[in-house]
Amino acid sequence: MLQTGYVLSGLIAAAIIFLGARFWFAPGAASAGFGIADSPPASTGFSAWLSVKGTRDIASGLFVFLLMANRSPMVLGEFMLLASLIAF
Repeated sequence: MLQTGYVLSGLIAAAIIFLGARFWFAPGAASAGFGIADSPPASTGFSAWLSVKGTRDIASGLFVFLLMANRSPMVLGEFMLLASLIAF
């Protein structure tokens, strides 16, 4: 059961890092995929917001990997529970 939790956490972390990297390398496609319909034209402010969002996502994914590397299943589970609140 513990290994299943680590595998699922790792998959979620990899997906979050991938999504964050998309905001750096393909901001137009990422913002459309994020649900921002008819994204505004490229502007400095909008691009900065997208890069901050991408950086936040990448850091969240890396934090999951850090907890996995430290073999802290209880803390990892608590973090994943609290991180799920980001969607709200």
